[in-house]
Amino acid sequence: MASATRHSLTTPLEWLWTHPAMSMWQIVSITSSGKSRRGGVVSTFAGTGTRGHADGTGSTAQFSFPFGVAVDSSGSIYVADFSNHHIREITPEGVVSTFAGSTAGSGNGIGNTAQFNHPFGVAVDSSGNVYVVDSVNNHLIRKITPADK
Repeated sequence: MASATRHSLTTPLEWLWTHPAMSMWQIVSITSSGKSRRGGVVSTFAGTGTRGHADGTGSTAQFSFPFGVAVDSSGSIYVADFSNHHIREITPEGVVSTFAGSTAGSGNGIGNTAQFNHPFGVAVDSSGNVYVVDSVNNHLIRKITPADK
């Protein structure tokens, strides 16, 4: 696995970006003039590049249309794994695990007892709550509290 540099996101106009058809990470930022700039080395941080579902470290993990990403204060990355109906967590060490979700649905619960239907986006607040845009059929904004982790 190629090593990746841990980036610090310092403004609300910077974000981690992932292409929905690939499991490749790229840093993109928007400058105050509204122009985008890209820089640095682009490398695979997590994922095989083949659609699937597998927890693991770095290039042994698989995603199925990863969409939204968010980073918490400890450096963990949360990914909306759209077609797997899961929220995935990637530790700063690159270990990918299923954070929440099981099969398609709208059930509340802890960990793999919760259900999502094509989660599209995630955000993390300063208290550690993870918010999920649960888009297809559910039309919900879901909240995972630190106690649920």
